[in-house]
Amino acid sequence: MSLSKLKKSSIRVLFFILVSHIFFSVGYSNIKINTLDLKLADNDAYIYRDIAENGLSKYRNDHRSTRILIPGTSYAISKINFLDQKFNTPEANIFFVSSVISFLSLISLMYLARLHFNQNTSFISASLFLVSFSMSNYMFMGYPDSAEFLLSTLLFITLTEKRFFYILPIFFMAALNRESFILFAVPAVFIWSLYYKESSDKKKLYLITILSSFIFLITIFLLKKIFQGESLLFTNQVIGWVSFEKFSMYINGDHIRMFLYPMLFLLPLGLLGSYQKKEIFNTISIISLTYFIIGGIFIGSGAAVGRYLFSSAGPLLLICQSYLLLKIYNKYYETDYTNTLS
Repeated sequence: MSLSKLKKSSIRVLFFILVSHIFFSVGYSNIKINTLDLKLADNDAYIYRDIAENGLSKYRNDHRSTRILIPGTSYAISKINFLDQKFNTPEANIFFVSSVISFLSLISLMYLARLHFNQNTSFISASLFLVSFSMSNYMFMGYPDSAEFLLSTLLFITLTEKRFFYILPIFFMAALNRESFILFAVPAVFIWSLYYKESSDKKKLYLITILSSFIFLITIFLLKKIFQGESLLFTNQVIGWVSFEKFSMYINGDHIRMFLYPMLFLLPLGLLGSYQKKEIFNTISIISLTYFIIGGIFIGSGAAVGRYLFSSAGPLLLICQSYLLLKIYNKYYETDYTNTLS
């Protein structure tokens, strides 16, 4: 084995060890969060933990009961988990599922970065993902955010490589995860299609997206029908959430602070780094605008908008932020090196 190959292999091994250490460290800290505290705080994670332990029967009237991808998988794992009670708990099973999803997200993110930029950007993107606020606070709690981040990354890979048929399973899996995926995915697909030169690519993409959206909506309808017994329950809940007064959160200090935790540097640097890639810049912009409007009408929480934005546009933001930081470093290094020689 040559020295360069040995060096690359060593870097990969060390990177894998770092990833494993971060996953287990962050995951363990999330496992230790008391379930009763989550219940008292009316945290979504309590619902998902309970579903992972007992199934879905208790939450027929809750819109979160049909977000079955992560807690449902964790519940299934609990039935085949032969370890003792210490390692067969809702928290441990959710951590296992979330770890797998997060690792796949990491690999997919690195691949997407290489498609658009280079290997260095890929590694920086992975590093920023690992140390991000959202990774440490949301990815191992059982929230749908971790799976949505992965599905968003896979969607952007599909659009980049023009493997449009993969949109079908992505939309189906997204329907099992969270209802909001279609709200940003369809506009993102449309924006991306504007930069395809071949009309045949556009037609194929539009056709598959329409079919995928139909599958998504049918799946959501069936989930609501099967697990809630009434398909209109969720619709009535959504209508009940509508309030234009929620836009006031954008001038509320606490909501702005919670939004800025994951987005303070990521959003502006990501937008700056994507400026030369118009399909990425406009995709990030349309997703941000979508959640700005949805947040002001339906959500009313800065923390929630930050979570939703990270799990949707986050892959593109991380990659473009990494590209920008690398570009700044290279420019500074070249200038410093030139001054040293002179």
